[in-house]
Amino acid sequence: MHYRADIDGLRALSVLLVIAFHAGIPGLGAGFIGVDVFFVISGFLITGLIHHDVQAKRFSFLRFYRRRMARLLPALVVTLAAILLFGLVHLDLQAYDNLGKEVFFAAFGAANILFAQGANYFVEGQEARLTIHLWSLGVEEQFYLVWPLALLALMRLRTPWVRWTVVSGLAAVSLGMADAAARVRPTEAYFLPHYRAFELLIGAAVALAPVPAWDWVRSRGRREAGAVAGLVLIAAGVVVLDPTSVFPGYWALLPCGGAALLLAAGPETGVARLLRWRPLVVVGLISYPLYLFHQPIIAAQSILGAPTAGLPVAVFAVTCGLGGGLAWLTYRFLERPIRRWAHEDRTRVGVVAVVAAGVAIVMIAGSGLFVAKSGGLPQRFLAFNPFAHEVAEQSASTFHGTFAQGFQVAPGARGRILFVGDSYLQQYVQPLATVLGIPVAEVEVASRGGCVLLKGADFKDTFADISCTDLRERLYASDKKYDIVVIGQNWSGYDADLLNATGDPGDPGYAIGKWTPFLDATLAHFAPLSERLLLLGPHPQVAGTEALQPRLGLSREGYGAALGALRVVNRAAMMDAAAAFARWQTAANTTVLFPGDIWCDAAACIVHDGAWSYFSDAGHISRASTAFVEEALRRLLDGTARPAIHHRRDRRVDGTLLRGHTARTE
Repeated sequence: MHYRADIDGLRALSVLLVIAFHAGIPGLGAGFIGVDVFFVISGFLITGLIHHDVQAKRFSFLRFYRRRMARLLPALVVTLAAILLFGLVHLDLQAYDNLGKEVFFAAFGAANILFAQGANYFVEGQEARLTIHLWSLGVEEQFYLVWPLALLALMRLRTPWVRWTVVSGLAAVSLGMADAAARVRPTEAYFLPHYRAFELLIGAAVALAPVPAWDWVRSRGRREAGAVAGLVLIAAGVVVLDPTSVFPGYWALLPCGGAALLLAAGPETGVARLLRWRPLVVVGLISYPLYLFHQPIIAAQSILGAPTAGLPVAVFAVTCGLGGGLAWLTYRFLERPIRRWAHEDRTRVGVVAVVAAGVAIVMIAGSGLFVAKSGGLPQRFLAFNPFAHEVAEQSASTFHGTFAQGFQVAPGARGRILFVGDSYLQQYVQPLATVLGIPVAEVEVASRGGCVLLKGADFKDTFADISCTDLRERLYASDKKYDIVVIGQNWSGYDADLLNATGDPGDPGYAIGKWTPFLDATLAHFAPLSERLLLLGPHPQVAGTEALQPRLGLSREGYGAALGALRVVNRAAMMDAAAAFARWQTAANTTVLFPGDIWCDAAACIVHDGAWSYFSDAGHISRASTAFVEEALRRLLDGTARPAIHHRRDRRVDGTLLRGHTARTE
């Protein structure tokens, strides 16, 4: 295939649109369509390359994938290595743990599959994610795995019109699927390859169109009109679309149709001459590494606390300047030499270079996996910042390391205590067991973070380590009896993931009310299986914990200063929820315990002891709080506490007095 500089100019426009979108430039909220233009270009070029080699009887899968690896891997290795090193220094345990998982998936071209499990590309805060943009690389790599074989099969069809019709039909099917999915499963529709295939197939259809189909472009006037129309369609996409649009789907035909028209019009139109403007072509040549580098640079500015609020143009300029410089160096001294060697079929240098890149990406993937499996590599603190290691130790969970997630139920007809819930429940397992005098060996758990286990809940699971659905089914299939069953979860979360909620989300009582039928069913299920039911109410939410996360740059002075900024931000919501939870106080053998009573009274809330935070993040308590929580639970359970929620009636379990509560009017 002949080189077309105008395609590099189109690449430049695409990558600049994406950078502007991630930087938050006003008026370019649909800059994400630059990725869709990229997909059309990729489908066009890859299909044309394979088609040309097949016709010349020199196509080889080995050569094709060697060249793809030479094109994609060098800059990707540099990007992922830099991201891991940045995270090593600047990210806390949880963030680095998550980053390790993302790097592992991205290294193998599967970041989009990971993000399809629950990441929303458009929600606030995604600009601080170092790898969120790598979903598109995953879609392309998955296309490269399938398309060469499919195209070879199509080439057996001797009639070009038939080949073109099949490809166009596949694109239409994928487009219809994408539009339908975008309305009911927008996250999956955005990230998964079969919903994005139509964009690459549109480019493939342009490359495979039979010669008679191009009769219309033999007229110079029609070529010019087609090119202008293509540019107008892309511009219309930028103006008309926004992150709330149903996308991808039929709206994606604006950028994709525009790109297709520009590619079909050829390199000699007036628009093509504009796209061949040398600065644009230079940006297009480095567009791949620039795309890889731009999001980590934007995210790093946010993570490092740069004063970027309200300064999107400055973020855009810094990203283009720094990213462009690094991208040119990568292109000039790494990508271009390796690609040149890979194209020299008669030398071993290209093979060695590609193999080295393959080994490097596997090593990067292994490093990401190690970071994820180690829980964010806490050993780095011990080696480089002993105080950060102390913080990590003090902020650790009392659940993990002592108890296990999943269905941890011993054989037998009867047990002492069963805990049911998510990570908000997990943080009270050890303190409650200690206060109730129940040994660890007799504690049974049905729990997983981010998992709704209430009976009858239709829950969209966004994690893959332990199936929430399987855990729920095993829980309610068991008829084992207990002295005590403790139920709790994050009552203020899971709004979008609770698929069968009833009620009006605009109703002030919806946040708690949506759980009513499921909690009724859950308590009814466990009532005949337990002597006592203990229901944990809403939990405090604490602002300011971000500054306390263990990371290499954390100092004792900075940590101490940040303690004073901690504050409970949902006191009113907890009081309202307490009134809603009062209805379950009348259930037989049921006691409602409000965690808010542990931390707050009518005057103030206690969230640290002057040395350590009692909260590891906004919603989870730390190991440093253990003694405080246990003492507060003892007071609450024996009725000597003076909580912000007044006593209603008493329960007695294993000789321990448990008191239920309802909201106190203040």
